[in-house]
Amino acid sequence: MHLELQHGADVHRLAVRRDGVTWRVTLDGAASPVEILANDGAEVAFALDGARGRAYVARRGSERLVFLDGVVYTLRLPDEDEGDDLGDPGEHEPNLVAKMPGIVVKVLVAEGDRVAAGAPLLIMEAMKMETEIVSPLDGRVARVHAAAGQVLAAGEPLLDLEPEA
Repeated sequence: MHLELQHGADVHRLAVRRDGVTWRVTLDGAASPVEILANDGAEVAFALDGARGRAYVARRGSERLVFLDGVVYTLRLPDEDEGDDLGDPGEHEPNLVAKMPGIVVKVLVAEGDRVAAGAPLLIMEAMKMETEIVSPLDGRVARVHAAAGQVLAAGEPLLDLEPEA
């Protein structure tokens, strides 16, 4: 995903991509591996070059305001026509995968069920927090890969959706 990072009048190119269990963040050509330790959408704990940090994120339309070390940064797409968004990678994909290692607490749907965008699909527990996984689109559950009690690694399949025509 390619973004613009703005701090004051300075604008920088930022590329972010998943690299196994870590993320590869490239800022103006310099790449660094970043491990996400916890992420509840508003607060992100991370490790960068062995140092731990914490950032706070707020939404403002299609932008994200990131508060880090007393400084506010603005993240936005460089071109809205790219079709990218600031959500999680794969957020609108029909094949859902675990974003971090965890345990499936409960599967709320079965194969063949029709679901609406935002409908709860399953509940996972990771780092002592339960997270409800919701449908990114209107469609039908094509296949359920996960079962209650199953331990999953990041990137393992949860379920497949067929988008509504």
